Amino acid sequence: MTLNDASVTMRKEHSEALGPGFRAGFLGMLHMEVFMQRLEQEYGASVVTTSPTVTYLLDFGDGEDYVELDRPSDYPLDRKVREILEPTVVATVIGPNRYLGKVLTLLSQRR
Repeated sequence: MTLNDASVTMRKEHSEALGPGFRAGFLGMLHMEVFMQRLEQEYGASVVTTSPTVTYLLDFGDGEDYVELDRPSDYPLDRKVREILEPTVVATVIGPNRYLGKVLTLLSQRR
C-alpha cells in the first residue's frame, strides 16, 4: 500500500511490549485511520496502534551534535542531558470573539 501512497513512511520496529512490527508515519490522524481501514478490509490485517510520537533532540552538553530520540524507552539514564528540544508550532488562530474562551481551552489542552 505504501507504493500507492508516497506520504506514508514505514520502518521495521521492535517493541518490548508489542514485539516485532512496523512504525508508520502519516500526514495526520484521518490519514492513519483510512490507511488502517484499508489494511483491515483489503488484507484482513489486524492492526495495533499506539499514541503518536515525535522526535526529540537531546543535547548532552559535550559539544557534539544533538542526538535524536523517538522512543521514551531509548532515553539515556546513564548520561546527564543538558537540554531536550521538542517540535513546536507558531500558529495564528482566527475566529469570532464569542468562541475565544473555547478556542483557548482547546489550545491549552492540546498543547
